[in-house]
Order: sequence, then C-alpha cells, then structure tokens
Amino acid sequence: MTVYDPAAGSGGMLLEAVHYMERNKKNPKALTLYGQEKNLNTWAICKMSLFLHDIDDAFLERGDTLLDPKHLSGEKVLKRFDQNDHNLNITRYVQTEAPPDKIDVKAEVAKLQELIGKRDEAESRMMGFLKELGYVG
Repeated sequence: MTVYDPAAGSGGMLLEAVHYMERNKKNPKALTLYGQEKNLNTWAICKMSLFLHDIDDAFLERGDTLLDPKHLSGEKVLKRFDQNDHNLNITRYVQTEAPPDKIDVKAEVAKLQELIGKRDEAESRMMGFLKELGYVG
C-alpha cells in the first residue's frame, strides 16, 4: 500500500501511518511512503525523523507540490497512489472539539482594572498597618 503526503512537513503523518500499521499488528514494511515538502529545513527534519525511526526507504522529495510535483509515473504524468480506505484516526490533523468561546476583551480589561484597584487598596491598607507598627516611616 502506498501512503502519500503532499505537504509532508516534519513527517508526522507518514510516521503515524507506520505506527497505525504496528498498532494493528500489520507489517509496516508493506507501506511505501511518499512525501514532498517545499521548505528545505522542514524537509531535512522529515528525512531525519524517518531515519531515526528506522524508515530509510521512504521517497521524500523537496519542492512545491502544486507548482513542481516530484512524484511522477511518466513524463509529466502524476503518480497515482492507492486509495486510502483506512481511517488512520489522526486526531491532531482533524478538529475534534468545538472552537473556544470568543473573549470579550473589554470585559476582561474591566476585570483586570478592578483587580488592580483591589490590589492597590490592599497595598495601601498594608502600608497603614506597617506604619502603625513602626516598620515604615
């Protein structure tokens, strides 16, 4: 089976495909991994990450996937990859929770100003006690 990530980044999805196979007691060597990444530094991190996970047979190319696709099956013919009939269930790539509530900045600033006022009041009272006790002049 082939797995292709056209925006491979640091290789997380490709690694997760391998880990998915391992978790499901399938042979990860049955996978052929392909990826392409535009950013040189990220591409290098991807290669290194896969290497550190003992994956040295992935086909990782550098370049813009849309403007200059590298995985071709013939002259200027895009390579076809296996249909992904498997749900890898990679929650970090899918939004699974509701977006956070919007923050009312004005209300938060008002709360902060109220707290600052209370802090100043407490500090003033504390200084009064310290004066009364003779610790400050």
